[in-house]
Amino acid sequence: MKKNIFILTSLVFFTFFSKAQNVGIGEINPTARLTVKPAGGLASSFIVKTFSDDTAMLIRGNYHYFNGFSNIPSSLVVDNKNTLPADVPQLTILASGERSGINSNGSQNILDFKNLNTSNRYTIRGYAGAEENYWYLSHDKDATSKYLLFFKDNGLTGMGTFNPLGKLHITHRNNFANPLLFLYDSTTNGGPIVHMAADGVLRNWQIQGKLDNAGIDQFNISNNTNVLTTVTNTGNYGIGTAMPQYSLHVNKNTSVASYGLFTNNVTGSLSSDGFLVGVNSSGQAILNNQESTKLYLATAGLNRLTISETGNVGIGVDPPTERLDVSGTVKVSGEVNRTATGTSNLVPIAYGNISSGGAINSGSGNISITKLSTGWYQVTITGESYQFQLYTTIVTAAGNVGPISTNTSSGGGNLYVYTYNAAGAAADSQFCFVVYKQ
Repeated sequence: MKKNIFILTSLVFFTFFSKAQNVGIGEINPTARLTVKPAGGLASSFIVKTFSDDTAMLIRGNYHYFNGFSNIPSSLVVDNKNTLPADVPQLTILASGERSGINSNGSQNILDFKNLNTSNRYTIRGYAGAEENYWYLSHDKDATSKYLLFFKDNGLTGMGTFNPLGKLHITHRNNFANPLLFLYDSTTNGGPIVHMAADGVLRNWQIQGKLDNAGIDQFNISNNTNVLTTVTNTGNYGIGTAMPQYSLHVNKNTSVASYGLFTNNVTGSLSSDGFLVGVNSSGQAILNNQESTKLYLATAGLNRLTISETGNVGIGVDPPTERLDVSGTVKVSGEVNRTATGTSNLVPIAYGNISSGGAINSGSGNISITKLSTGWYQVTITGESYQFQLYTTIVTAAGNVGPISTNTSSGGGNLYVYTYNAAGAAADSQFCFVVYKQ
């Protein structure tokens, strides 16, 4: 009985009642219906315990030590000693009324975190209704454009949007300094990896940004066996290779052909359409216009070579009307042969129009003339060692009043031309010659 009286006396002593019907425990001037104030800095303000003396709920205010030590405990602690069943929540926030306005057949529960000294705040809000259920985290509870995380009951998650259209939907006004997605690998020789796979399937896809101290930085896409695409820090782009050597490097890790196909809505998009370029299975380079159109090679914005759909080739000519149609000067270092004449070279290797005194009136530019004596001329052809048995030579007298005859021979790699008058005596005469090489 004495113990009960002491407890009641102590309770009355430490309990204060105001005229406004407020009750204070440890507080002389309570300003709320119930104000609990601890007796010391380490004391808890309000404790609810179970029958076995375990703490069920603890509410305590912030307190500080100013001698170099600051301790800020939680304002609300929910603590269950025993493990809860899976269907029993540790904390339940219940909204007892219906929400007015949009989706009025549901209710919302709100946790609002804010600082009285600033306008900054974070809000966790949950909505439960007949039409849909969701919860979201926002840094401004009144601005729908400031949703940070939005979770819907259909499994869709939104970041920066309250209407996610996919499993993860991100909306962000990004720039170089604030990217839409930032992946970080804490190792010094590694890189973030995005791995995509399906349950029960051995195939997979990986996207990786490889960064290392050696400066060999890469971005690549691969499947479970091969690297498919690589971009290096030098700007080289590789298809089928992890080490592209040029701005575009296409590799096939087999002996089959490696092609690139270019099509549009005019050509069609089948394997037999468009323009094909690459290397065949024999290692031969291929340029193949698979359409019934011309193939052009151009420089400085002008077509230089044209291959028609019938196979005619034009150089400076479009369209070409012959198998080879050339506009301009043609230089040939080898022979020009015609099938019907076998291996005969149809292009002379030298020609000239020579005066009676041995001067070159005109010629092929690779000859020199020496007049050795009356009616005797030496013709030297640059780069050739002339022998009459190996060359076909035509000599014709020109510009003479009387009849002139000619003859040829060779010696010392030179062509000799002889001219005679009607009596058969040596006589100076103008002549023309053409030399063909067999």
